[in-house]
Amino acid sequence: MSDSHSFETYKFPFTRAIEFKFEENNSIIIYKISTWSPKEELFVDGKLINKKYSFGLVSHFKFELNNTAYEVEFKYIKYFVGEVQCSLIQDNTHIKTINKKRQKGSWKSQAVLIGTAFFIGVLIGFLQDFLGL
Repeated sequence: MSDSHSFETYKFPFTRAIEFKFEENNSIIIYKISTWSPKEELFVDGKLINKKYSFGLVSHFKFELNNTAYEVEFKYIKYFVGEVQCSLIQDNTHIKTINKKRQKGSWKSQAVLIGTAFFIGVLIGFLQDFLGL
């Protein structure tokens, strides 16, 4: 069992998806999770294997590659600070884990995030008033 940990950063809100890349048995396994929606995608050698929408803090993708059972497990470690973890498991044996965390943003990225949240709040308030909800 090899265990390698890499600590990488991603830029939020400018990154549309957090991507985890594993190389196993001459294949490239890529797991993507959207930063804007609960959409998750699993690719093997560039081919979309599975896509789903998950609302939990932990998610699992089980698949088979070269007659071997694999699983990709995704976890939010610290949800509000953007620390996430993705592990590759082969036949119930941990192979590799990649850890990522949100890069501390500049005032510009914080302003964009706050402005977007404000706009969405105003829009929802307007729609509720307009539609009488």
